[in-house]
Amino acid sequence: MADTGAALLAPNFSSSSTAECGGAGTMAAKKIPKILSSLIALITLNIIMLNTLAKNHTDWLATYDWDVALTLDYKANTTQRQVEKANRCYWQRIDCKLFGATQVKKGKRLQRAVFVETGRSGMNWHVHAAIKLADCTDLCIAEQQVGYTAETLGKMLIQEWVRFDEAGRFSVAKAVYDAAGWVRYISKDAGRGAIGFDALTTNLN
Repeated sequence: MADTGAALLAPNFSSSSTAECGGAGTMAAKKIPKILSSLIALITLNIIMLNTLAKNHTDWLATYDWDVALTLDYKANTTQRQVEKANRCYWQRIDCKLFGATQVKKGKRLQRAVFVETGRSGMNWHVHAAIKLADCTDLCIAEQQVGYTAETLGKMLIQEWVRFDEAGRFSVAKAVYDAAGWVRYISKDAGRGAIGFDALTTNLN
């Protein structure tokens, strides 16, 4: 007489059970291309959105007449927190030097568009900015006496930056000769980096 208890406890390896397992595997395999397709679509959409954002920044900034192209380089191993703090402090100093603390408190600031980037390595912190010359009559007396041009402003911008402990060795400021090309370059990575377009230090009317 067959042991019915053993038969009940024994695993069922019938052909129907095997077919069910095979069917589940086949279904899972069929889902993989759909998941990959969805991921590719999502990545493509993200790229399109980033490119659109960069173009929007370029189109917007191209409506201004820029005078100075500025790049500020940070030392290696500078943290994002240090970058943000130094960037805010730097532009505050620039504004106060040009217009005086009293006028800055009233809202007078140098017109500029500021972008903060990390580079492809994610560690090469630097700032790009497009800057408009201020009206000479708005400057404090000391700055009016210097002889205010794109060249003298650029020199002052670098002199102030190298006083910061975070300053690197490859900063440069020069007069803008191709405004459209410069704003296209500095806005190319808008939305891609840790910061990108820096609304906190940008000042545009």
